[in-house]
Amino acid sequence: MSRGRILDSTVMKVLTRSNGRCENPKCRNTRGCQLHHVFFRSQYMKPDKHKSWNLSNICFKCHENIHHNGNEAGISLNRDLKRLAYTRYTGEHKKLIEAILRQTEVNFKKYEQRNKGKAGKLSEELLKKIAEIG
Repeated sequence: MSRGRILDSTVMKVLTRSNGRCENPKCRNTRGCQLHHVFFRSQYMKPDKHKSWNLSNICFKCHENIHHNGNEAGISLNRDLKRLAYTRYTGEHKKLIEAILRQTEVNFKKYEQRNKGKAGKLSEELLKKIAEIG
């Protein structure tokens, strides 16, 4: 199966939006940044998966946290980036995006319960940012 290609204009839109910095508000690194599919390709297999609403510019360390470490920072950032992407989404698959977002919230709450409520500090900060956008 082909992964598809992200258009150069889309890459530029994401880099402009992020000012070339990691879009994790706790990081903001400018080195080693890469594009990240917020709604993973395995979760969201629609033609618009490579659009700017679903891409974030994040540094290697944050990307590793999301995909491989399963730690508080990665799980919290993954949820927060999904919330933010949802505010940017204007396509026809809103119900699918909402279902994925609901499942992400459930997974986050399970994680939070297992870890005695330690997760979520980053989320509150990003929720304020989302409220400002919307």
